Amino acid sequence: MAKIKKNDGWQNVLTGLNIMGRDKKMSTVAEYERMSQGDAESIYSIDKLAKKIVDRPVTEAFKKDPIFENGDDATFSESVRDKIITPLDYQNKFIQAAKWARLYGAGFLLFGIRDGRLPNEPVDFKNIRSVDWIQPLHRWELGYSEIGRDVSQPYYREPVIYTLNEAGGSPDEGVGFTVHRSRLVRIDGENLPDELFKLNGYYHDSVLNSLQNSLRNFSASHDSAASLLDDFAQAVFKIQNLGNLIAAGKDDQVIKRLQLIDATRSVVRGIVLDSEEDFDRKVTSLTGLDTILDKMGDKLVGESEFPHTVLLGEGSTGNLSGAGESETKQWNDFIKGLQMAWVRPSYLYGLKLLMSARTAPVKWTDKTDMSFPPLEEMSEEKQATINKTQAEADQIYIQNQVVSPDEIAVSRFGGDEMSLKTTIDVEERQENLENDEDEDVTLPEVTPEPTPETVQDEAEHYHDFDGTPSGGAVDDGEGGHYHEVIIDGETVRTDTALNSAYHAHTIEDAEKTGVSLEIKADESGLTAQDRTPPKGAINAAKKVLEWREKYPDEIRGMTSVGWGRAKQIASGRPLSLQTIKKMAQFARHLKNATISEENKATPWKDNGNVAVMGWGDRVGIEWAQKISEKAK
Repeated sequence: MAKIKKNDGWQNVLTGLNIMGRDKKMSTVAEYERMSQGDAESIYSIDKLAKKIVDRPVTEAFKKDPIFENGDDATFSESVRDKIITPLDYQNKFIQAAKWARLYGAGFLLFGIRDGRLPNEPVDFKNIRSVDWIQPLHRWELGYSEIGRDVSQPYYREPVIYTLNEAGGSPDEGVGFTVHRSRLVRIDGENLPDELFKLNGYYHDSVLNSLQNSLRNFSASHDSAASLLDDFAQAVFKIQNLGNLIAAGKDDQVIKRLQLIDATRSVVRGIVLDSEEDFDRKVTSLTGLDTILDKMGDKLVGESEFPHTVLLGEGSTGNLSGAGESETKQWNDFIKGLQMAWVRPSYLYGLKLLMSARTAPVKWTDKTDMSFPPLEEMSEEKQATINKTQAEADQIYIQNQVVSPDEIAVSRFGGDEMSLKTTIDVEERQENLENDEDEDVTLPEVTPEPTPETVQDEAEHYHDFDGTPSGGAVDDGEGGHYHEVIIDGETVRTDTALNSAYHAHTIEDAEKTGVSLEIKADESGLTAQDRTPPKGAINAAKKVLEWREKYPDEIRGMTSVGWGRAKQIASGRPLSLQTIKKMAQFARHLKNATISEENKATPWKDNGNVAVMGWGDRVGIEWAQKISEKAK
């Protein structure tokens, strides 16, 4: 007897298991089939579950408006929504393109950009004059005409130039209109492996393609169940000599007899039969039908990544509350993943195009970002518990001087609603520490010697009044001079001293200062006097701090960094060049400084006004711009 050859895996020579030609599974292979536009639209239009699978995740991702951030500007998010997104209906068009991405495999937003270049050339971000329109498109409306072959470029092995497949895609051109990838926001559908991606025309897939079989089986199983109910109970009549009557061609007698039986059911609510006739009712067994239907639903749920509750409107146990918190968390995690990995990159690129235009009222910066509010709607009881826990943690942080009460107050209540996110600018804190060290020794330490090196009478010099530098000498015309010093925001004049190499001044009854010191510029070419903010800036910062003390529950508009800056400016002490440059950069917010009509009587409620005043108001910001330009 020949020895049976055995390979890895299970084989059965009697049943044919895993033997080609005898086991049907051995001839079954997975094969990808591209979904056409018509197939996708037919399934989407006819099957409500398919429509839900396509649309619901996108709708949930934008259930709450995104939050836009740009450093420490508390009004930035609202400005972006009102002045950038709303005018061109950007968000609704993005939502449409995202739904098309899930339905067809890719969705696009085509931007009407005026930058002096042709549409099939890369966008010139530095010269975008305006963005005039946005048009949503889907994959069947755009075909590729050029693939990126340069591995160093961002669109390597992806379409770089697209061609519009139907008329009306451009205000000026129809069929044949070509556009560069950089002028599009592209949103992809279900990811395909690399080779299938190429075979599919360099597009990914519809989310419905891999679900076709499960959707078909689910629908067919329920249709079959409905048919079973129609035939659930069948009446059975036993008529004597039925076969002979039919053979003799007396069908009319049979039909007449059945009609008579049916008539008696209506008249006497019973059935009148001959003594040799019989009537019975046969019931179709439905045992296990509910289990089969549940299994079909479970398979669809598993493949679609939707929780039972969301997709089928019931918990996995067959009731609305069966899903519990686990399915809610699963769904929220799924949507959160879509928001961050799928929505955010494409949405931000579209914003960059809109906000880079010269006509854009809100400008794009490297700090521009977006996030999404929490998806879960918590009960008041649960929210109160979380707030209490956070408050206890905040108290520990404050007691250990990890954060300040001001930082906690602004982080928690600086926006439209309470936030658990604690905002701390680590870079700013480091700068403040360095500034504190510098400000403790604002002037060079001078130790008088028996014959100190001092300046001559006619030389420029200043004095140190408890860490605050005076201005230069002012000639009184009588052989003496005095100085002016800014203390607590007020300019104070010293007494007059004779011009001499070694002398001192007093301010009212204050102690005398040390030797006169020559005014020296730092490496940037600025003196301490140059770096001292003007009186108007100091007063503005003081006013904001006063409002904060007086109206703690009403004043908004600044983060912890902003409040720290207000305190620096209000002190009247010299600022570092780095701080002055940050003040100069704040000029972009001057457009928000005008107090709105509803806040004319309560200016501390106007977020834009508060933010600008906290940074020294217009006079301080313009001063910072001049000093920044003056610095080497």
